[in-house]
Amino acid sequence: MDKYYGNSKKSMYDRSELLFSQAIKSEATRQSYHYGLNGFLKFHNIKSQDVLVLDHSEIQIMVEDYVFSMKNRGVGKSTIRSYLAGLKLFLDMSDVVVNWTKIRKFMPEASRKSGQKAYTNEDVRELLHTTVNKKYRALVHVLASSGMRIGEVRHLRIRDLEDMPHGCKSVLVSISKSKDERFTFISSEAVKALDEYLDERKLNGDKINSESFLFATSYKGFQQCSETGMKMVMAKQVQKLNRKAIDGKRYDKMMNHAFRKRFNTILKSNQKINIVLAERMMGHSVTIPLDNSYLDVSKENLFAEYLKALPELYIDEKYKLEAELIEKQQQIEELESKDNKIRNLELQMQEMKAHFENIISKS
Repeated sequence: MDKYYGNSKKSMYDRSELLFSQAIKSEATRQSYHYGLNGFLKFHNIKSQDVLVLDHSEIQIMVEDYVFSMKNRGVGKSTIRSYLAGLKLFLDMSDVVVNWTKIRKFMPEASRKSGQKAYTNEDVRELLHTTVNKKYRALVHVLASSGMRIGEVRHLRIRDLEDMPHGCKSVLVSISKSKDERFTFISSEAVKALDEYLDERKLNGDKINSESFLFATSYKGFQQCSETGMKMVMAKQVQKLNRKAIDGKRYDKMMNHAFRKRFNTILKSNQKINIVLAERMMGHSVTIPLDNSYLDVSKENLFAEYLKALPELYIDEKYKLEAELIEKQQQIEELESKDNKIRNLELQMQEMKAHFENIISKS
């Protein structure tokens, strides 16, 4: 017990660090929270263990001054909130009481949101045109055709993909056991780009199996790409896009999230698609809250909705034209099937009429 509850400054710090670490659910959140906490400590030129021996009223003033400083530097409300999240968790886990309601009153007004636009098909074509790197091209295609977050893609393994009709594949998205699994899909166009990338890895000695990561560091399938590394690769290519700068810091189209916005826009703009099922593929909480727990949707039903959006999700026009031809052929087959049914009904009616007339003639 002395390890956690001793009277020394070190034991207090050890316990606070343990609780802080245990309260964080994902590695991405851990990085973000540590960044925010370290920003506060650097501003006041102290260490995290020093905070634990300060009076609560003094810490309150320090947090307030930290917020005032960021406001004076023009830092936006959402950024300040993200910086404070890690600090708040550390203080809460250390039982340090801060009047956060008072802190929120000091927040600046919310600025006009940036990064609300989606990538267009032309944007994605331009991104693909800027490189011959098979890994990058596969990543762009997967993001564009699935609606996944880039942080979700890095967790995918070969086993998470399964064949579907029309050359597509289903993708089982599951970052951790604490979150619900969901299915989304990638197009045949994305499958082709992914196969080319995996073939390149094999040629370079990567012994790929079902446990290999879909996107790996160099040619070692067992070594997972970091989210930071994937974002850096994307950032290098996205610089070549003609994005509109907003307030000198951000852009009208977010570097990675604009893929997800494109997917969402395409699905939601199609009136034939069930919006609840579109939300399910996106991994959003659905419009009707209980549907998260009680709506049981099969992978096949989700894929049927995905197919409705597939022509618009394709980047290369030839895939879109092929999809439209297949759709037209299906419509023709359905009409022919209906015509056959009508002809069969007409024959049955003629037979019934002849049978009826035969009975009447004998009566």
